[in-house]
Amino acid sequence: MSDNSIRSTGAPRLAQDFNDALLIGIGLSPDNLVAAINTLHPHFASLCVLISPTQKIAAQGADEIWVAHRLGGRGALALIRRIAWRRFACVYQLTPAYHVGTSFTLALSLALLRLLVVPRPPWCFSLPKDDISS
Repeated sequence: MSDNSIRSTGAPRLAQDFNDALLIGIGLSPDNLVAAINTLHPHFASLCVLISPTQKIAAQGADEIWVAHRLGGRGALALIRRIAWRRFACVYQLTPAYHVGTSFTLALSLALLRLLVVPRPPWCFSLPKDDISS
Protein backbone atom coordinates (compact mmCIF):
# COMPACT_ATOMS: atom_id res chain seq x y z
CA MET A 1 0.00 0.00 0.00
CA SER A 2 1.51 3.31 -0.97
CA ASP A 3 1.23 6.59 0.87
CA ASN A 4 -0.54 8.14 -2.12
CA SER A 5 -3.51 5.79 -1.79
CA ILE A 6 -3.76 6.57 1.91
CA ARG A 7 -3.68 10.32 1.31
CA SER A 8 -6.31 10.08 -1.41
CA THR A 9 -8.82 8.47 0.96
CA GLY A 10 -8.53 11.38 3.36
CA ALA A 11 -8.17 9.05 6.34
CA PRO A 12 -5.10 9.98 8.41
CA ARG A 13 -2.97 7.14 9.72
CA LEU A 14 -2.47 7.11 13.46
CA ALA A 15 1.00 6.54 14.86
CA GLN A 16 0.12 3.06 16.10
CA ASP A 17 -1.06 2.11 12.59
CA PHE A 18 2.42 2.50 11.14
CA ASN A 19 4.03 -0.89 10.75
CA ASP A 20 6.53 -0.13 7.99
CA ALA A 21 10.27 -0.70 8.26
CA LEU A 22 13.23 0.84 6.48
CA LEU A 23 16.28 -1.27 5.71
CA ILE A 24 19.39 0.73 4.87
CA GLY A 25 21.10 -1.74 2.59
CA ILE A 26 23.88 0.47 1.26
CA GLY A 27 27.16 -1.37 1.64
CA LEU A 28 25.64 -4.85 2.05
CA SER A 29 26.61 -7.64 -0.32
CA PRO A 30 23.77 -8.84 -2.61
CA ASP A 31 23.42 -12.11 -0.65
CA ASN A 32 23.24 -10.31 2.70
CA LEU A 33 20.72 -7.81 1.31
CA VAL A 34 18.44 -10.60 0.05
CA ALA A 35 18.75 -12.42 3.39
CA ALA A 36 17.91 -9.25 5.34
CA ILE A 37 14.87 -8.56 3.15
CA ASN A 38 13.65 -12.14 3.55
CA THR A 39 14.12 -11.94 7.33
CA LEU A 40 12.34 -8.61 7.84
CA HIS A 41 9.61 -8.67 5.21
CA PRO A 42 7.18 -11.11 6.93
CA HIS A 43 7.17 -9.01 10.12
CA PHE A 44 6.14 -5.66 8.65
CA ALA A 45 3.24 -4.39 6.57
CA SER A 46 5.68 -2.73 4.18
CA LEU A 47 9.45 -2.96 3.80
CA CYS A 48 11.32 -0.10 2.18
CA VAL A 49 15.01 -0.43 1.32
CA LEU A 50 17.57 2.31 0.75
CA ILE A 51 20.22 1.02 -1.64
CA SER A 52 22.98 2.09 -3.99
CA PRO A 53 22.35 1.90 -7.77
CA THR A 54 24.32 -1.36 -8.05
CA GLN A 55 22.00 -3.18 -5.63
CA LYS A 56 18.74 -2.83 -7.59
CA ILE A 57 18.48 -6.49 -8.61
CA ALA A 58 19.14 -7.82 -5.10
CA ALA A 59 16.46 -5.56 -3.59
CA GLN A 60 13.56 -6.77 -5.73
CA GLY A 61 11.88 -8.51 -2.78
CA ALA A 62 11.14 -5.23 -1.00
CA ASP A 63 7.86 -3.35 -1.30
CA GLU A 64 9.52 -0.01 -1.97
CA ILE A 65 13.03 0.77 -3.19
CA TRP A 66 14.83 4.07 -2.66
CA VAL A 67 18.03 4.39 -4.67
CA ALA A 68 20.62 6.79 -3.26
CA HIS A 69 22.55 8.25 -6.13
CA ARG A 70 24.94 11.08 -5.37
CA LEU A 71 23.64 12.85 -2.28
CA GLY A 72 24.63 16.47 -1.99
CA GLY A 73 23.41 18.70 0.80
CA ARG A 74 19.93 18.90 -0.70
CA GLY A 75 19.80 15.16 -1.28
CA ALA A 76 20.73 14.42 2.32
CA LEU A 77 18.04 16.79 3.60
CA ALA A 78 15.50 15.23 1.23
CA LEU A 79 16.37 11.76 2.52
CA ILE A 80 15.97 12.90 6.14
CA ARG A 81 12.63 14.49 5.29
CA ARG A 82 11.41 11.35 3.48
CA ILE A 83 12.25 9.11 6.43
CA ALA A 84 10.59 11.51 8.87
CA TRP A 85 7.42 11.76 6.79
CA ARG A 86 7.09 8.00 6.40
CA ARG A 87 7.20 7.46 10.19
CA PHE A 88 8.76 4.02 10.05
CA ALA A 89 8.14 1.67 12.96
CA CYS A 90 11.81 0.67 12.84
CA VAL A 91 14.95 1.43 10.83
CA TYR A 92 17.59 -1.25 10.27
CA GLN A 93 21.09 -0.02 9.42
CA LEU A 94 23.18 -3.17 9.18
CA THR A 95 26.39 -1.66 7.80
CA PRO A 96 28.29 1.07 9.66
CA ALA A 97 28.37 4.28 7.64
CA TYR A 98 32.18 4.32 7.38
CA HIS A 99 32.08 0.91 5.57
CA VAL A 100 29.85 2.20 2.79
CA GLY A 101 32.83 2.99 0.58
CA THR A 102 30.96 5.44 -1.63
CA SER A 103 31.04 9.22 -1.42
CA PHE A 104 32.01 11.11 1.70
CA THR A 105 28.68 12.97 1.70
CA LEU A 106 26.72 9.71 1.62
CA ALA A 107 28.82 8.19 4.40
CA LEU A 108 28.42 11.34 6.51
CA SER A 109 24.67 11.55 5.95
CA LEU A 110 24.24 7.85 6.86
CA ALA A 111 26.25 8.37 10.04
CA LEU A 112 24.15 11.39 11.07
CA LEU A 113 20.85 10.07 9.78
CA ARG A 114 19.85 8.49 13.08
CA LEU A 115 20.33 11.79 14.90
CA LEU A 116 18.65 14.06 12.36
CA VAL A 117 15.37 12.23 11.69
CA VAL A 118 12.58 13.63 13.84
CA PRO A 119 10.42 11.93 15.04
CA ARG A 120 13.05 9.28 15.68
CA PRO A 121 12.04 5.69 14.98
CA PRO A 122 13.87 2.90 16.80
CA TRP A 123 17.23 2.40 15.06
CA CYS A 124 18.61 -1.14 14.97
CA PHE A 125 22.12 -2.10 13.89
CA SER A 126 21.49 -5.85 13.60
CA LEU A 127 18.70 -8.15 12.53
CA PRO A 128 16.52 -9.58 15.28
CA LYS A 129 17.55 -13.01 16.57
CA ASP A 130 14.17 -14.72 16.92
CA ASP A 131 11.11 -12.54 16.88
CA ILE A 132 10.31 -8.95 16.09
CA SER A 133 7.98 -7.29 18.55
CA SER A 134 6.24 -4.39 16.90
